[in-house]
Amino acid sequence: MKEDVSVEKLKAQIASLKEALNASQKQHKADIRKKDEQISRMQKSIDDYAALIEKLKENFDIERFLNFAPSSETRGKDLGRELDETRPSASDPADTDLGGTPRQEEAKEKRRWGRQQGTHTSGRNMDFRKSLPHDERKLDLREELKGQAERDELVFVRKSEHPQIDFVDSYVRVRNTVTYIYRNRRTGKIVKATPAEHDIIKGGKLTNGFIAAYVSDRIVWGVPYYRQSRRINLMSGCEAVNAQLLTNTALCVSAMLSELGEHLFRAVTSGRSLHADETRLLVIHDKKDRKRRLGYFWMLSSTGTHPVSYCKFYPSRSADCAKELLEPCKGVALQADGYAAYASVARDMNEMYAAEIKRTEGAAEAEKFLADASLLLALGILLVGCMAHVRRRFFRAFETVYKDRPGSPGGVTCNTVMDLIAELYRIEDELRRMDGLSEKEFVELRKKRAVPVIRRLKDYAKERQPLHTAEPKLSEAISYLLNQIDTIANYLESPDLTPDNNSQICARTENAQELTGTLNHDAQSAFAA
Repeated sequence: MKEDVSVEKLKAQIASLKEALNASQKQHKADIRKKDEQISRMQKSIDDYAALIEKLKENFDIERFLNFAPSSETRGKDLGRELDETRPSASDPADTDLGGTPRQEEAKEKRRWGRQQGTHTSGRNMDFRKSLPHDERKLDLREELKGQAERDELVFVRKSEHPQIDFVDSYVRVRNTVTYIYRNRRTGKIVKATPAEHDIIKGGKLTNGFIAAYVSDRIVWGVPYYRQSRRINLMSGCEAVNAQLLTNTALCVSAMLSELGEHLFRAVTSGRSLHADETRLLVIHDKKDRKRRLGYFWMLSSTGTHPVSYCKFYPSRSADCAKELLEPCKGVALQADGYAAYASVARDMNEMYAAEIKRTEGAAEAEKFLADASLLLALGILLVGCMAHVRRRFFRAFETVYKDRPGSPGGVTCNTVMDLIAELYRIEDELRRMDGLSEKEFVELRKKRAVPVIRRLKDYAKERQPLHTAEPKLSEAISYLLNQIDTIANYLESPDLTPDNNSQICARTENAQELTGTLNHDAQSAFAA
């Protein structure tokens, strides 16, 4: 009996040991699995850090070239020696993993190869297709067609490939465009798919993204093309581009943009209403010599059914710039601020048109032309002022001087003027919301409601002017209003115009902010112009 009990105890102990062993094995496997997961995560982190190190090495090399760029343009004979300073140094431990010695790099750049078949490379090895990563884009018309009958009409002729150098996220690759060419069985014509994105330079070696990248480096950062070609070749590990290719492509882009600019200029100056404004830009800022030069960004905009804007860079703000911009204009309403250049150009051009009218129709008709706003709008240039510039002066005077005492004579004057201006905007808003009005009806109704408000505004300003002669800000605001009110009232002649030039001011400000700080030497401003 005792033996049976002992056997049962032993069996129970064995069973418990087996359970413990199984539990231990399961725990061991779970630990191993956790260790493997940790190792996998650590390996991924190592790979990420390795990729980051490679990118940092690349950025470090690029940064040295960029830091060197602004000072190397005037070094003359020492340029070669200074370029060597930017290359990896064998004696510097920090540079030992960035490439060969300066002599090795120089020898590599001077090495000559046989001309590659089908390419024009001046004797250098420009076979970049084997060295760079690839991205293939297929243009297959058969796959785009939905109907089976249409696909059956196509007979495959051949496959055309066009490799280009592409710039993507700070690395260079080859984008190979494969076009499948067919012959239509029914018509016998050769057909192929049309790419969604057309190249800036048809059949060129560089993609649009690559062109945008290196042209931006030239304009924004001032990096010369020969230095960009060295940088790109260092990044790609092969002779992918040279300075001549980048320069020729930039010239083609510049010619294309010039044609586009001329088209925009013709479009904007052929409208019946124009908005004009200008803003200054810092073009040159040499911290070493403490010199800087300002340029001016001029803008013309045409409103209406098809709005269009035109921008041009000039080195000055003289009336000659405004004259060049407005020379083709005739039969147009020009809305601008109180800058005297616009008034001077409009006056000179209207006098020129009046001289022609005097020669053909007589002096009386010429005088009538100069005095009649509707005739100026039809045959010359009708200058229109900006009410926003008037209101801004009264608002600033109120905020800086009369805000804490609105009941004072100055506060009353500011508030009354701004209320009358607000009435003009209420009239404009109500009429713009009305449906079914023709342009002629709109102009007549707006004149009927707005002219009395403008008269009250002018008379009130004259009445209050003697009270504020000793208050500089308010006195200047009243003088500006009286000088500009007749010109501002000309907006009533054109259905396209409103009391202010705010749309042009906003567009000018946004474009100026985008360009501010980018034009830092003459070559860049010339290209941007």
